[in-house]
Amino acid sequence: MADMKIMYLSIFQQFFVISLFLLCSSDVLAGGAIANRQQMMQQRQQQAIEQQKQQIIQKQKRAYQQQAAQQQRAAQQKQRQRQQQQQVAQQRALQQQRAIAQQQTRALQQQKGLQLRQSFNVRETVDKGEAKEIVTIEKIWKSMETSSKVWGLMMDTTPKVATVDRYIEWYQQRGTIIENPPIHYVGMIDAMSQDNPQMLRSPFEDVLRLVAIIEYDFGNGRDKDLMAVEVLGEEVYRKNKQRLGR
Repeated sequence: MADMKIMYLSIFQQFFVISLFLLCSSDVLAGGAIANRQQMMQQRQQQAIEQQKQQIIQKQKRAYQQQAAQQQRAAQQKQRQRQQQQQVAQQRALQQQRAIAQQQTRALQQQKGLQLRQSFNVRETVDKGEAKEIVTIEKIWKSMETSSKVWGLMMDTTPKVATVDRYIEWYQQRGTIIENPPIHYVGMIDAMSQDNPQMLRSPFEDVLRLVAIIEYDFGNGRDKDLMAVEVLGEEVYRKNKQRLGR
């Protein structure tokens, strides 16, 4: 009987030890699980914080890029405005220079005309050398409004240059630009009138218009090829283009 009590007591002790061990083990496992959960929560919090940081950084980058783009657009706009202002200033300066040049040209032409009027006279003589009449340059120009035959009576180049210069200015006042110098057309008219004297039957404005069109120098806004065909005809027009190398 005593032996059985001892045996039961031993079994009870073993059971108590095992129960205590199991209880401690469960506490340990529960503590480990809690620690794991806490660690996972900390990792998630860190990840959330990191994501928020990245989002804030991305927003700051976008804001900086937008600000930089706005500043660049503003700088480009200011640069375009400066360029436009410079272009306007250059155009105004160019217009002023042209106006001054035109004024100087008109003043020079008036001076030349005055000198010509003071010094140039054409004297027609009869067979005995007696003076028939003195014809002023104004009368010559007046007669050239209907016919250019008096051109052949001008033995000196000076009145011819003055005449061409006067009609170039006359055309310019009416919106047609002739750029070649007067002496150029003096030579052309002399040469062409020798081959075709009938051209001098026309008013001088038509004579100058003809030679200027031939030289592609009659700037009235019309097509220069079309005007050349109208006055020369198709065949002579082609030869003239070859001569000019156009």
